[in-house]
Amino acid sequence: MYVSQEILNLRGLKRVFVEDLGSSPIISLNGKAYHHLGMVLKARPGEEVLLMDRRGRRARALVEEIKKGFVCLKIQEKVSLPIRSEVELVVLQALLKNPSNDYLIQRLSELGVTCIAFFEAKRGICKWNSEKLSERHSHWDGVAVRAYLQCDRYAPISIKGPFLDAEEAAKYYRDSEGLKLVFHERASTGVKEILRPKEAREAKRAILAVGPEGGFTQEEIELFMDLGFVPTCIGPRILKAESVAMVAASIMQYEMGDLNGLDR
Repeated sequence: MYVSQEILNLRGLKRVFVEDLGSSPIISLNGKAYHHLGMVLKARPGEEVLLMDRRGRRARALVEEIKKGFVCLKIQEKVSLPIRSEVELVVLQALLKNPSNDYLIQRLSELGVTCIAFFEAKRGICKWNSEKLSERHSHWDGVAVRAYLQCDRYAPISIKGPFLDAEEAAKYYRDSEGLKLVFHERASTGVKEILRPKEAREAKRAILAVGPEGGFTQEEIELFMDLGFVPTCIGPRILKAESVAMVAASIMQYEMGDLNGLDR
């Protein structure tokens, strides 16, 4: 795959996340951003870094001043964004036992998945603690941001949920256009067969429902089917829940998106 010289040059710069680049040529950082740039990356005055914000905007910036708890940078130039994948991939993932949820956010970020939406499944080991909702979302957001900085994707992966159960998750996407698949080992049709028709491969969105460690119940599978999801399986071997999501996303990106070796 051809990679432009501009992208290669940017990959050599230390990367820092900011919520919003805004329009001012001067950026002041404190808190976590200061700690990451000044203490972890050990940037020094006169060094050039790459700023990346939540909307995917990027800019070369020069470190002008570093004080205790504070960094001042000056924007040198805005830079072009990575190309967004042609397909919007959404993974409906049953909550897994930690740290598998974090691992999945990282890997799906690398694979260009647009959104991961968690939900509680009947056979899931992990049950949601509503009292820790804000804390957990903040943690997941941090995982997503770090993955965004690492893998040079268009913008951080979006994280939704957790939905109360499979029904709530499926109904949320009931009216969504595109390919909707529910993965389980008892399905009689493989994903290769599902993607054989040209119109399936040319869909602009794919929503992939993946169960917990114990798999979906028959009731959950039928619920997804009633809401427009097509049952499918990946192959003859039994995969771990997080492996299913990663393999499924990889297949979709290869057949429908940008995981295909073409120029970018």
